[in-house]
Amino acid sequence: MESTQKRRNSSPPVKSFPPSEVKPLPVDIVDPPSPAPAKESESPVDEDDLADDETDDGDDKIPSDIIDKEIFNQILDLDDGDTKEFSFEMTAAYLVQAKETFTNMDRALLAKDLHELSRLGHYLKGSSAAIGIKKVQASCEKIQHCGDDALGEGKLVQAEALQKITQMVSQAKKDNEKAEEWLHIYYKDEMEAAS
Repeated sequence: MESTQKRRNSSPPVKSFPPSEVKPLPVDIVDPPSPAPAKESESPVDEDDLADDETDDGDDKIPSDIIDKEIFNQILDLDDGDTKEFSFEMTAAYLVQAKETFTNMDRALLAKDLHELSRLGHYLKGSSAAIGIKKVQASCEKIQHCGDDALGEGKLVQAEALQKITQMVSQAKKDNEKAEEWLHIYYKDEMEAAS
């Protein structure tokens, strides 16, 4: 009984490959050609936009195109008083998890392992949803379903699924970078104290 409960409470194992089997993806696979220059509304998060933190819940400072405000505010509500300790720890754990998962996705792409890609997409979808990083969540859900579709009786063949997933992983990484940039600004004091 106890071992069953431990399995339910633990993260799924992350498949890793021996270092000798891991080779970096060619640049054209990892990063497809860059899209047109970003529009002004798509510019990176500006630290000055977050400098004045005098609102009660900071809701107007959460970039709604990156973060689900409702979910993120629920996490902030779990913090004690004026500290951001709990939400910061949760966010820091996610950032480590995301980095490891993207590395494992690159390895699974090299190995052409659709099952692993689907599993990793599912895993990161849940982690990003838990703190409200909605674009990463959406991309990872697509990765999961694209892999499942090619493995099952879907319409995708393996080569087509791998091509689509490669693009989806690249987009998820870019979306995660934007979220990480904002989270680093939001938790600036906590990050400096943790270093």
